[in-house]
Amino acid sequence: MKGYEHGLPEYLQHDLDAYKEALEHGSDLMDCLWGELYGSINAAQIDDRAITPEQDRKSTRLNSSHT
Repeated sequence: MKGYEHGLPEYLQHDLDAYKEALEHGSDLMDCLWGELYGSINAAQIDDRAITPEQDRKSTRLNSSHT
């Protein structure tokens, strides 16, 4: 677990873990999982105010591996 992952809401941690596992195994569902993760990041930052903008930026850097 990376430092920025500490203290994330459970729903966000779940989606982040699922995305990282799929990335590691070359899943065909990357687009779907990225959409789930991105939605969770937005919900955590905007709706719940549960993560900082810095955690958001570091989480979304995973997308560079996706594209």
